[in-house]
Amino acid sequence: MAGAEVAVKGGTGGTTTVYATGETVLSATQLRCTLSVPANAYPGPYTVFVRNPGGGWISKAAAFTVVPPVPTVTAISPASAARGATGTYTVTGTNFVAGAQVAIQGGTGGTTTVYATAENVVNANTLTCTLAIPAGAYPGGYYVYVQNPGGSWKPSATPIFTVTSPAPTVTAIAPASALPGTGLATVTVTGTGFVAGTEVAIQGGTGGTTTVYATGEAFVSATQVRCALSVPANAYPGGYYVYVRNPGTSTWTRSATTLFTVTAPASTVTAISPASAAPGATLTTVTVTGTGFTNGVQVAIQGGTGGTTTVYATGETWLSPTQVRCTLTLPANAFPGGYYVFVRNPTAGSYTKSATRLFTVTGAAGGSAAAADARPAPVPIPPGEPTAGPVAPADLRPAEGSVAAV
Repeated sequence: MAGAEVAVKGGTGGTTTVYATGETVLSATQLRCTLSVPANAYPGPYTVFVRNPGGGWISKAAAFTVVPPVPTVTAISPASAARGATGTYTVTGTNFVAGAQVAIQGGTGGTTTVYATAENVVNANTLTCTLAIPAGAYPGGYYVYVQNPGGSWKPSATPIFTVTSPAPTVTAIAPASALPGTGLATVTVTGTGFVAGTEVAIQGGTGGTTTVYATGEAFVSATQVRCALSVPANAYPGGYYVYVRNPGTSTWTRSATTLFTVTAPASTVTAISPASAAPGATLTTVTVTGTGFTNGVQVAIQGGTGGTTTVYATGETWLSPTQVRCTLTLPANAFPGGYYVFVRNPTAGSYTKSATRLFTVTGAAGGSAAAADARPAPVPIPPGEPTAGPVAPADLRPAEGSVAAV
């Protein structure tokens, strides 16, 4: 009837009431009116109400819908936060409505999503909220998302927020040692500033450098990372530094000292091939067999009848824990006879000698040695450090009944 009034009321995330104006009754079943939906109206389904003059309101639920505008996000201030920080932020964009929600998502090396709390729409272009960045959040760039009630999440065009992390430090590793060829399934690295996605590596060795990258790094806390290390069979023994790197940076942080040790097993020597050569000969491919060889192993032979000659191999190439290849150059004045074979791993303080004489220098050494049956054979001793060039037999021959020293 004439004078009927119209209103709508509803919304998702809150309630907005809009009273119509200019109601015109067209018939007993229709009327026309004007609705001015405010910019901050809650979107979603609305109930339509009609009231005749002097009467009560009658309604029909969900007969009208306020469609949420599509929001855009252009900025957030402050634009960064450290892991574990909580703060209040201002998001700037367009088409924000009451009930809008905020989230950030991103990270380097993995993805972290943080939902804001206490969102407050100041106007269609500004809202404030609280963000609590978890301690294990991935550092790096993050997109900022806004969702109006009843709508979908809309991200910023680019990552406009950054989660920062302090430079990590490394203070310990457990276990702290392993033999070459060992797989350590559970290694715990201790330090500070670790985040989800922290990487671990070790590097070091004596006689050469081996780098081992950990696998399966699992963030435990800001002070611990768990991982697996597979020490290769050809790893150089000795002390190793422990390195860590957080995602989002190309720089590794090294421990202040060597924290991990690749240990060298006790070595043995059982065979050498070829097993003989004449004085002055050069054997370019000599294979020494035994156990416990590590990368960087050194080889020498020492022996002779009527005097002692020491020959240091060159070009040692580690083949396996049981074999090393090298070159032997016998001096022309080498004493003939049986020779012990010696090996020394890089971290060993002394050479390991074969149980018996495994190599033979054939023939005579230019007549420079006394008759073999006129003097006792010297007792072999471990070779010392290499000297410049072969030592003349006259300098090696011991006095009667003594042991020759090199």
